Amino acid sequence: MNLISGISQFFSGSKAVQPVTEERAMLTPEQWYAEWINGTEVAGVNVNAETAMTVSAVYACCALLSRTVASLSLGMYQRDGRDILEITESPEAYAVTIEPNDLYTSYTWRSTAQFHLSLRGNHYSRIYTDRYGYASRFEILHPDCVQPFYHKGKLYYQVITADFNGVLTAGEVLHLKNFSEDGLVGKSPLSAARDTIGMAISSNKYASAMYENGGGLKGIVTSQQMLNDKQVQAIREGMLTVMRDYKRTGSIGVLQGGAAFQQVAISPKDAQFIESAKLTIQDVARFYGVPLHLIGDLERSTNNNIEHQSIEFLQHTIRPIVKNWESELNRRAIRKYDKGTRYFRFNLDSLLRGDSASRATYFQTMLNNGVYSINEVRALDNLNPVEGGDTHHIQVNMSTLENINTTPVQQDGTGTTI
Repeated sequence: MNLISGISQFFSGSKAVQPVTEERAMLTPEQWYAEWINGTEVAGVNVNAETAMTVSAVYACCALLSRTVASLSLGMYQRDGRDILEITESPEAYAVTIEPNDLYTSYTWRSTAQFHLSLRGNHYSRIYTDRYGYASRFEILHPDCVQPFYHKGKLYYQVITADFNGVLTAGEVLHLKNFSEDGLVGKSPLSAARDTIGMAISSNKYASAMYENGGGLKGIVTSQQMLNDKQVQAIREGMLTVMRDYKRTGSIGVLQGGAAFQQVAISPKDAQFIESAKLTIQDVARFYGVPLHLIGDLERSTNNNIEHQSIEFLQHTIRPIVKNWESELNRRAIRKYDKGTRYFRFNLDSLLRGDSASRATYFQTMLNNGVYSINEVRALDNLNPVEGGDTHHIQVNMSTLENINTTPVQQDGTGTTI
């Protein structure tokens, strides 16, 4: 069974028949198509990937995570005894770190993949290998066009796109997934946050409609005398004119003949739109593990707690995402022959860079303790090496590591080192 037949059965109302070759589907075509078209209705609105992005907090969180992961330095390395060498000329290193294919850069590929993860919980890229078994090209597959399924204990992916209609093996697909209930398909954040997002969309629509109709200037007109239809219509049209002019000129409505206006519409303050919007932002940020100040909410932020929140964001949000990427790249993008010696790794140091004074103090400490050489520090700032800069020093008369155990330390009578 493919997605086309599933869609046909969905429209016809007939019960879907599980395919003979499929032991257990991850997502039935009926579920996939219904969710893709309609989403899930919450608070009178459909919540799907497209409508969710109209909520500013969702957009901000998805954009932040996507851009952050895409901007990180990524390299391929190889262990050679105790040495670690960076690999730049291997086909998979070039494809992953520079150009996955002719259509997009590594930044665009990673940004799109993380966006799929943030919104749908899964990302799929088709892996193309050369004749030597190296992963030489990656093609983005939209999550809505991919259906994982089991067959005889093995995982396959059914793909239907404009250019391809068929089944791919697990080794042909780079599948990044959010945390999962079965370890095979990631859980979409929308499935957990539908109520919150649905309420946000519904509140935005209600507020928009209310302001479109004149904001708080809505209600009923009462009169002490009977009015005919013509008089009622005249009063109604007059009030509607005042409402429209109110947006531009602040017009004041005037009623005659003992008529009185009574407001019955709930005001933005009474509806607690501001408080509701704040709770929505906080809930969405909580779902994505993003500090509020990074999506524009600075109400409770100070110079001190912003720094600590940024470090926690790196440790508890970005680092797990990066490890997820590294694990899947090492599993699918490296030849079986090279696994265990070659690996991909993101560099998180750029996110930890502080001001110039803090970095200078950090580098000085690392140099004085022999952890970094001068050229290693220069390389972190993309500077050329200098002659003699590969030697490591330690803070005992700045002796080299090779001579630290052979150079005697002399002291004068006062205990001062000479």
